[in-house]
Amino acid sequence: MAFVKSEYVFRLLSVLGLLAQWGAMAANGTLLGLMITAWEGQFPNGVPMNTTWTGLWPLDYVLSLLVAFFYPILNVTDLENPAPILLLTDLLISLSVFSFMAVVEGRRRKDMSFPAAWQLAWQFFGAASIMPIYLHSYIKERIPNKPRLATHQAKILPFTAIWTVLTNLLLLVPGVMGASPFIIQLSIVVWFFLPLVTEFVENRISPLFTYYRPNEAYHPVLIGYGIVGSVSAIVHVVVGLWAYNSSLMSWKRMYWPAYSAVQPGPSLLLLGGTLFCQYGHLSLSSSVVALAAYTVGWDVFVTKSYFDIPRAGRLVVSVIAIVAVFGPGTGAAWLLYMREMEMNKSFVSTKDL
Repeated sequence: MAFVKSEYVFRLLSVLGLLAQWGAMAANGTLLGLMITAWEGQFPNGVPMNTTWTGLWPLDYVLSLLVAFFYPILNVTDLENPAPILLLTDLLISLSVFSFMAVVEGRRRKDMSFPAAWQLAWQFFGAASIMPIYLHSYIKERIPNKPRLATHQAKILPFTAIWTVLTNLLLLVPGVMGASPFIIQLSIVVWFFLPLVTEFVENRISPLFTYYRPNEAYHPVLIGYGIVGSVSAIVHVVVGLWAYNSSLMSWKRMYWPAYSAVQPGPSLLLLGGTLFCQYGHLSLSSSVVALAAYTVGWDVFVTKSYFDIPRAGRLVVSVIAIVAVFGPGTGAAWLLYMREMEMNKSFVSTKDL
């Protein structure tokens, strides 16, 4: 039986994601609105925007584009309903799973050794176009080819998992708490650069874990995926129930992209940004299902390695069900957790020979 090569599927997902997010913003005027706002230093509703962050104009303009995108969603006091901020919260917490994944895989493989670069890429360009590229890089290596993390690298990972979740709170909390426009804008810029300091923070914290000795049953990588996956599941369920029980929102209007909802006017950036996040969430779910198909599904059928075909099929179906109920972040965390367990078994079996 012939199967579609994974590179074709993930490239297609990346192109579709690029068109859905950036193509839509260009077509509906949101992209032009962002560029004008960043250039003029003022939002359509008259709120001033700080445009000087580093003193380097090209970098400041890029950061101003980022601020122009996120501020209308984060400024809760100006929202008619909480749907945009809830959607963004769900998406960011889902992405924290992949941020943790990037740190783990960055320590194992030279071709993925710059986790902060990947995180900065999907934070600015969007998960829809970047995540398929990253996930395809991940699946190039089969389980036995993955080097095991050294103890001094692994023991800090539960903290790293918590860190990846907390960094998103820095972005979300100021707007929810009604902070001033400048503080909200500052939090956007600081949040964007936080992946660059993750390793520095880990190095400062690691002495606290000097006497921690990981074991096979509770390996730090497994604990880390358990943390980010559990938080992602809780947030997704809470957001879904909030939307379901609210008279101002509905689950469909929150998550399902509605291109026609973006119209010119003072709310253009908010509506366009919300649509961008909706496409991001939908694309992330599709990418996780594709990841499952090519790690415990079709590629396994071809290579006949590590999972028998019935079990592979059950795992793929399980991932689809988890994504549908608990969101893409939890689906990815569960899948990666299972992969880590399989790798640990392989390592133990090899060690016992």
